[in-house]
Amino acid sequence: MADSAGNDATAAAASTTEASAAASAAEATAAGESDRKRRRRERKSGFDAAPAMTATATASAAAVPAAGMPPIGAVGAPLPMMGGVPGMSVPMGGMAMPMMRPGMPMMMPPGGMGAPLAAAAAAGAVHPAATEAQQVAAADDTPAYGIVPFPHVPLPDQRLVQNAVAFAMQQNAAYQAKLMEKARLEHIKTVQKSQAQLVQMQESAQKQRAVAFLCRVYCGSIPFELGTEELRTLFQPFGPIRDVALSSDPANPGRHRGYAFIEYDAPEASVLATQELVNYTVAGRTLKVGRPNNTPQLTPVCDAVTADGAKEPRVFIASVHPELSADDIKSVFEAFGTITRCDLPADPAAPGRHRGFGYVTYENMQSADDAVSAMSNFNLGGQLLRVCKVIVTQALMDQLTANVAAAAPVAAPSAALAAAAAKAAATAA
Repeated sequence: MADSAGNDATAAAASTTEASAAASAAEATAAGESDRKRRRRERKSGFDAAPAMTATATASAAAVPAAGMPPIGAVGAPLPMMGGVPGMSVPMGGMAMPMMRPGMPMMMPPGGMGAPLAAAAAAGAVHPAATEAQQVAAADDTPAYGIVPFPHVPLPDQRLVQNAVAFAMQQNAAYQAKLMEKARLEHIKTVQKSQAQLVQMQESAQKQRAVAFLCRVYCGSIPFELGTEELRTLFQPFGPIRDVALSSDPANPGRHRGYAFIEYDAPEASVLATQELVNYTVAGRTLKVGRPNNTPQLTPVCDAVTADGAKEPRVFIASVHPELSADDIKSVFEAFGTITRCDLPADPAAPGRHRGFGYVTYENMQSADDAVSAMSNFNLGGQLLRVCKVIVTQALMDQLTANVAAAAPVAAPSAALAAAAAKAAATAA
């Protein structure tokens, strides 16, 4: 009876102990789960629980010498209790170590890796920090002992950064394309401007050649008795002559071949010469006067130039007496209409005198036509005036005059100046 009663008491005590142990385990599990959830929330909010764990580990390590326990962190040191199994020996790097991953920082708590386990062994229970660290490391994929890895950008933020970088690259490509397009357009504008300038220069050169052609007169069937000076005197009344080119006969030195080219300074002078000297007889021979026909390619340009000139109400006047001034000419010609401009070009060889020709500009075309019809071969001051409509615009003549002046070479010093300079240099030496 006593034995059965003792056995019943022992069984009851064992049952009570087992129930208490199960309740304690359940409470510990619940506490561990709640604590683990709390720690997860703290990690998500950026809270670092490492200082608190470090303090706990320090306090636990301080109790190890008093219990007379060897350092559990040593290689081969026995563990009093590990997971409920007393006397279990775990080498360094075994199950007592937290799960490490490549690149994970490793931190030792105060007192060594085995300090928290030593404190747990001294207390006769499993150290909750070590067990939870291992569980969290295995289940939550985070470092043990409260180690927080280096902060990194979360995945959504990484995607935002990648999107921003991709957008920046797209913008850069767009900017590069825009700059290239701008450079291309500027290049096109430069090329077009250069081409326009080239076309303008070519047109100006063609007009200049056309005006030079309009200033020339061909004279054929010239008597052999006439020379250069006689031809100049014959063609002088129609305008200032720039050159008389009388052809020479290579087979007969001293004689010409019967034709010449007369070049005027004004294209209207050639018009007057061809009108006045057509079928003109000199020394028993009838002269053949007209336009040269050796440049047919200039005919379209000449026609365009003369068409533009015919639109201006301007009159060309030649054979003006040297003593007459621009005011005298204006007073005579303003009887046909209002004059807006009257010019008599000055003679550079004779200061204060004109070159014997000029231009009169009216307000309307009718006045110009009346002046031409009434004043042709009019005796003014003892000389017969030669009058005709202009064939080249004033703007084109001014442009050609400016081009000729800009292209004129610098005159060479006279012989007297050169001799004086040489004498001065010799004296200085």
